[in-house]
Amino acid sequence: MVLLQCGDCGVLLKSPEEAQYHGKNTCHTNYLETDEPMCYLVCNDCNKICSCRTESHFHEKRSGHTGGFQDKTAEVVEQKRRAREEYNCQKGRQYLQMILQARRRQLLRMPSKAGQMKECLETIKQNHKDDEAKVKAACSVLRRFVENVRRYPDEEKFRKIRISNAAFQEKVGSLLGGIEFLELCGFEKTEGGEFLYMPREKVYMEVLNSAEWELRNIE
Repeated sequence: MVLLQCGDCGVLLKSPEEAQYHGKNTCHTNYLETDEPMCYLVCNDCNKICSCRTESHFHEKRSGHTGGFQDKTAEVVEQKRRAREEYNCQKGRQYLQMILQARRRQLLRMPSKAGQMKECLETIKQNHKDDEAKVKAACSVLRRFVENVRRYPDEEKFRKIRISNAAFQEKVGSLLGGIEFLELCGFEKTEGGEFLYMPREKVYMEVLNSAEWELRNIE
């Protein structure tokens, strides 16, 4: 990395803007490019901080100090590394919190999901009130779909349902309210309508928990 160095005091400057600012404050006008490494040297006599060996030599000549310098470069680098790491962690926490808040807001915008789920289950129950076994079978299948996604959200096979599957059609697909219930859980019909699919980023545990609660409590 090529830096600018003041020829009057030896200080290292990272940019022309820093050199301009330094010149305004010191009236120094002599600058040159250098590849001398930056460091953190502290004068033992007055605690002045010098940015490189050249600056420390200038300081010794002008001040007459002979106590030498402490090289705290490694210590400062470590402090900056920790500060940067903490900053990144903080940003990561803020980003995660932002995502969670966005999810909560999205859930709040969904008008009474639990109520709509309950209506779907009531529709199934009312349309087949003379066939209790059919209602129980439908609820059992729906509950299995919900529980599988809750337990294994990263497994795509549990987030994908073939609509034309004969067993699915018999127990859920052909029942008014069945597919609607799954859509409220987060499943979406794919283009062409061949599958019901729940994208990983749309797996909301709050919604699935609510769905399971409604399935457990359907009378």
